[in-house]
Amino acid sequence: MSYILDALKKNSEERKEREKQPHTIFYRSQQKKNEKSNLSLILLMVILVCIPAFITGFWFKKRLDTLVNPENRSEKTVITKKTTSAPPPSPHSAPVPETEPKKSIPRLEELPLPFQASLPEMKYSGHVYSENPSRRLIMINSSVIREGERISGDIKLLEITENGLIMSCHATKFRIDLF
Repeated sequence: MSYILDALKKNSEERKEREKQPHTIFYRSQQKKNEKSNLSLILLMVILVCIPAFITGFWFKKRLDTLVNPENRSEKTVITKKTTSAPPPSPHSAPVPETEPKKSIPRLEELPLPFQASLPEMKYSGHVYSENPSRRLIMINSSVIREGERISGDIKLLEITENGLIMSCHATKFRIDLF
């Protein structure tokens, strides 16, 4: 029985000694391993999505080419209708109104200084050119002006061109190049 008592005593001493020592638990960091596995998982997903996309794109392109330009056309069908029509009217030229070439109209800077000084100050803040003349407009001194309208006094906007304006003042035509 003394053996049993000695063993119990020794066991209780070891337990007390273990309780006095601080408990240290070591954990291995899993963060770096998780980052690497996440990156490889994302890369794998991208590859798995891209490969089928490229294959189907290639297949559809090849299929589209064969539909647009089929090489196996064995026969052509031509349907002709016989109709009688009057001969086309003989072309006759309508008189073309003579217009001045836009480049022959002098620029405002080329006109005499007294004429330039007689014009009021104009600030251009918007220029819209269209092939359709009814859609052309320009912002002069914060006002929307269209072709044919008067700007002020005797100054009239004759035409809005791609690069500027053609105006008239006191029966003198001049152009202003904005661009």
